[in-house]
Amino acid sequence: MLDAILYVVKTGTQWRMLPGEFARWRAAHYYFRRWREEGRILCILSITSRSVRRRTGRHGEPSALIIDCQSVPSTRVGGISSFDAFKKVNGRKRHIAARAQGLLWGLVA
Repeated sequence: MLDAILYVVKTGTQWRMLPGEFARWRAAHYYFRRWREEGRILCILSITSRSVRRRTGRHGEPSALIIDCQSVPSTRVGGISSFDAFKKVNGRKRHIAARAQGLLWGLVA
């Protein structure tokens, strides 16, 4: 199940387009939703990122983050939107915090 979930995340494909070598898409999606609600997905990602850092000789938790902001065009149909006067874009802002290795630490939209 975890391989199927990671495949969808990495490739960005639709659940229904999972290759036959993985579990059926309904089962994979069911476990993804269940694990997300239980907090298991965040736990798995946290353990994975800590082990990657330790393998490279770093501490488990980062001491510095890279923060970026991006304005994304959208309409009011999808929810709240505003105007970014500096970039002249109607839409939403995404704030992303990543570790120096490029692993995502947090995201706010």
